[in-house]
Amino acid sequence: MVEVFQKGSGKLEHEGSALGRIHAQANHRKALGYWLGFLKGVMASERVERAEMPPLRVEAEQFLSLLHDNDAAELIRDLDMWSGAPDEVYAVLETIIGIRSREFAAANDKDEVNEFYGFCAGIACYNSITPAEVEKLLSRLDSSAILQKDSRVASLG
Repeated sequence: MVEVFQKGSGKLEHEGSALGRIHAQANHRKALGYWLGFLKGVMASERVERAEMPPLRVEAEQFLSLLHDNDAAELIRDLDMWSGAPDEVYAVLETIIGIRSREFAAANDKDEVNEFYGFCAGIACYNSITPAEVEKLLSRLDSSAILQKDSRVASLG
């Protein structure tokens, strides 16, 4: 049974604003971890394929609508401007990841798993996975005790 906590008694009210803020923070971290993982997955082949640009745009639009993120909005504009220049898009992704990774260090097991799911989606976003992407995926799995023991990740195998 879930207890409902109210303000005056030291408890949080079910569906109250305080509980909503707690969930919003957790959901923001979850989305940010997935987003960074996705971008890292797109970059795992060490270049951006033209076929990756449409799914990259879709993910950026979803992230923008979810969190009203300025980097996602800028990425959408850059994808429009650099649609024929994957190297330019790669440089934009490097910048976004460099900046956002400093503010998002995996603080718990869930963060690492959410980022891993995003990474998997990023490498598979255009229905083709390169040997370099497979190597990076396996390296991530091999180097993380958290991923190795997580039942959700184990079910992927």
